[in-house]
Amino acid sequence: MHFKDCLIHGTLALTFLLAACKTSTDRPIIPGQPAAVQSPAMPPSAPAAPEAPVPPTETPIPFEPARVPRTEPRLPGIFSHNMVLQQGASVPLWGWADDGDTVTVTFRDQRVSTVAKNGRWLVKLKPLKAGGPDTLTISNGKPLQLTNVLVGEVWVCSGQSNMDWPMKKAFQPDADIAAATNSQIRLFKVPKVKADVPQDNVEASWEVSSPDLVKDFSAVAYYFGRDLQAARTVPVGLIQTSWGGSPAEVWMSRDVLENNPRYKAEILGAYPEAHENFKRALAGFEEQKALALKQKKEFKQLTPRPVWKPSALYNGMIAPLITYAIKGAIS
Repeated sequence: MHFKDCLIHGTLALTFLLAACKTSTDRPIIPGQPAAVQSPAMPPSAPAAPEAPVPPTETPIPFEPARVPRTEPRLPGIFSHNMVLQQGASVPLWGWADDGDTVTVTFRDQRVSTVAKNGRWLVKLKPLKAGGPDTLTISNGKPLQLTNVLVGEVWVCSGQSNMDWPMKKAFQPDADIAAATNSQIRLFKVPKVKADVPQDNVEASWEVSSPDLVKDFSAVAYYFGRDLQAARTVPVGLIQTSWGGSPAEVWMSRDVLENNPRYKAEILGAYPEAHENFKRALAGFEEQKALALKQKKEFKQLTPRPVWKPSALYNGMIAPLITYAIKGAIS
């Protein structure tokens, strides 16, 4: 029975009205039996005005503005305009961004995303085919574009005096330097840097081969790259990282040296004493030089040569390149 039916039978006793309006879950009224609660009959009263419906209470949803990156993604120097990416291999790209930034790398038909964590990000492109030039885009909402990017073969050219020897000092180099303009050859020259711990960046950039650049580039590296590019007919990227007169152990990581008992004893173990001997020799040299100047005497003694610290060039000139995809290395 609905509430409006109760109003039509308003002449009935209030007790009967209340009983009839019970839902099916209440005890039914059985004819001939008294109701559970006896009340005296009362005259019908005017119906109460229906209450206005109360809207349901909803928990407000807090407003969350879209995350806006503070800065654009940052890249190490090995990623720049004019670079060469390795063909036929997975290609890592990495850099820095604000924590939580979604960094997306787009190149040709590939689009790869990751979220920056601890200020760093890394993605990998699937193997690429030789060619270009193309544009590579890195974005966290603020895009950064690298243009004139090629795909081909990348070679690291590292070592001592032979690799460090520049084209301008090679045998009759003038004609080769003059003919060095080649958009299919790209050069990356790592600055000479010693470091106590592995570095994650190098202050350099890729450049298109030209006479002005080639004259100061490694002769061995350039001749190798020039002939390779002509034979393979694909773009070639050359990374020169060399230092004339450097011993082999400075190009080796500390982990490698520590894991070899002989290297650990004869190289790492011997360095502290050798370094102290150098400092004493240098102090004696400075003292004698000052005395000679004071006495106005000629001073011809050579400055003591510093001791090479194991792993110093690996830390400063190899470690920043380690993850970069390459075809191989020459030394």
